[in-house]
Amino acid sequence: YAWSGQRSAALQQYRECVRVLDRELGVAPLTRTSALNDAIRAGRLPPPGPPALTAPSGAAGPRAEPAPGAAGSLPLVGRGAELALLEVALADLGGGGRLVTVEGEAGIGKTRLITALEANINRVGPAGRRAVVTRSHEGEEALAFGVLADLLRAAARAGGADAQTLPEAWTEEVGRLLPELRGTGRAGPDPAPLDSPGAQSRFYAALVSTLARLLGPGALLAVEDLQWADESSVEVLAYLLRRLSDFPVLVVLSWRGDFLPLPSLRGALAESRRDNLATTLELGPLSEGAVGELAAALLPPELAIPEVIARLFTETDGVPLFVTEYLDVFRREGRVPAEADWQLPGGVRDLLLGRLSGLSETTDQVLAAAAVLGGDIDLTMLRLASGRGEDEVVTAVEEAGRRAVLVEVADSGSYGFAHDGLRRLVLELTGLARRRLLHGRAADALMQRRDAYLLSASIAGHLRLAGREADSAEWSWRAAERARALYAHTEALEHLAAATALGYPGPGGPQMTGDVLTVLGRYPEALAAYERAAATWPPDDRPALAAVEHKLAEVHHRLGDWDVAASHLGGALELLRDGADPVAQARVLADLALVADRRRDAATAARTAGQALQLARATGDDAALAQTLDVLGVLAAQQGDHAAAVAHLEASLGHAARLADPGARVAALNNLALVHAAAGRPDDAVAVGREALQRGLEHGDRHRVAALHTNLADLLHAAGQGHEALEHLKEAARLFAGIDSEQARRPEIWKLAQW
Repeated sequence: YAWSGQRSAALQQYRECVRVLDRELGVAPLTRTSALNDAIRAGRLPPPGPPALTAPSGAAGPRAEPAPGAAGSLPLVGRGAELALLEVALADLGGGGRLVTVEGEAGIGKTRLITALEANINRVGPAGRRAVVTRSHEGEEALAFGVLADLLRAAARAGGADAQTLPEAWTEEVGRLLPELRGTGRAGPDPAPLDSPGAQSRFYAALVSTLARLLGPGALLAVEDLQWADESSVEVLAYLLRRLSDFPVLVVLSWRGDFLPLPSLRGALAESRRDNLATTLELGPLSEGAVGELAAALLPPELAIPEVIARLFTETDGVPLFVTEYLDVFRREGRVPAEADWQLPGGVRDLLLGRLSGLSETTDQVLAAAAVLGGDIDLTMLRLASGRGEDEVVTAVEEAGRRAVLVEVADSGSYGFAHDGLRRLVLELTGLARRRLLHGRAADALMQRRDAYLLSASIAGHLRLAGREADSAEWSWRAAERARALYAHTEALEHLAAATALGYPGPGGPQMTGDVLTVLGRYPEALAAYERAAATWPPDDRPALAAVEHKLAEVHHRLGDWDVAASHLGGALELLRDGADPVAQARVLADLALVADRRRDAATAARTAGQALQLARATGDDAALAQTLDVLGVLAAQQGDHAAAVAHLEASLGHAARLADPGARVAALNNLALVHAAAGRPDDAVAVGREALQRGLEHGDRHRVAALHTNLADLLHAAGQGHEALEHLKEAARLFAGIDSEQARRPEIWKLAQW
């Protein structure tokens, strides 16, 4: 079609290709097909020639990755030095905090070490010193701020300060996660979404300050199994660690040895180490002597003999979990198996089965419900999910506790499995039909709670496993909306994937997915998502199709492909030609003016920007006015008219301040900082540049944050602050490298400075 001069038909054929591939195979077009579409749009299609056969380079199939007990009553052996280090760190807090990270493989004794420290605090610690310990759970990584909510509840129970004494500004923010703390003693509407400038900073600050106030000075705050924590909670922990000197708390974080923390946490850990506030404990296997100590403590003397200990050490490799499981079997059976009957550590599954065998039928049913619920489970949820009566649930929990299957979470009134292997095994032993029933019960119970919206991710997961796909899709969408409101973009993307896979809510799913992918800087995927949306919107829904064309143009603008961006913007204007949506027309014209400026067509840029301003003023829409005035500020700066540029940009800021989306404010602040620099006002430039970066970080648009770091580095360098400038430049390089594709390098990505 394109070679025969039928450009519109060629572009429509591409949309049909996207539609068919999405409907029949659930995949996007190949990269070279999308590149062909872009070439046609930009008028860069080469003339027809002989067909070229190209072999895919570096193609490879998916690589299979290798698949990846009750501690409090056991004596602590082989960890005396580590426990002493923790106790010294706790005693030496002074006016600031400290961090200790505990690393090691599963079953190596991380929980046992933290439990021993907690027990010492509760037994002999100074009056008023408190300990709050929580644990992340596998499968809850998409539950935004789940770990933080657990920490706050535990801190509130610890009683360091009455929640009623907390400042109302804090409780309003924390109430997003714990409605029971919001406006204690009064009823009121739910807090507003995080949609104002500075909202995320206030939110994080309130979370951390509330934790510190509830705990009091000299407390222990520990999070176990951080590898399963949600990204949003990790971001708040990183925020806390960067301000550790202001909070006299010992923070202990544990994770598996092969876990790689998120970049934000890695940076916070590096800063803590550089400031001598952090210590790392890497737990290794127990020595043969320590295995002997455990054996002597748990076995009668006739069994704890050197031959048995030596064999036990060999079979377990000194992993404490395996050691204690073997010893528990020996103690219960009163004998050591014959040499031929010893099992390898992989036989731990059978040992766990032994704990579960012989339980009553009611206890089996209650345990199945507990395994489905996961995490820390309260008795009410256990009753609703299992379908058993209150007395039956209490009796079952007591029986499971005697068998060390369930353990009570200290001072919380909730219960959890002694270790996660037991939970997985119970699920495995529960039939599919019953698992589906239990997941449905769990979802229905959670939906009745007042904070159901906060639990939308958990509800969606239970509904999916219950086979109620339509309901699961709807709750996944709600979870995505909540995550986006909290700027938890990674979690939002996971929930959107679940919702859109089930067809909810039609073309809107791929379109919102494209929005999130754009903010994350994953541009090829964002383009594919938008094309999927464009291919599935009804042809007569012109405003929706125009919106998608506008979003496609924005991505190509970010990639520096001005011709393709202009083509999409032209398509959007054509769809809006009936004048029914002047706001959308104004915003498209504003972007067309910016693209014309990038293409060095100053006359077209000025004319188009004037048309955009006229429409925006006629509508009075703040978003259209903020964007149009921002573009006019950029154009004025290009002409060297700094006074006009400042006037336009400050007017843009006035309109942007009334918007829920902080993006327009960030753009105007960034451009204003550059104008101040060009006008010879370096101090003003640096101050405004810092504010732009702060607000950009709150929003989390990775590409634009990278550009903000670069711009601030330039401003700081010009102001003689070279050391700080270099730090921002390094962070910019890291972010740009994460956005630029290794398969198809795009130099224009690194050149982004204004928008």
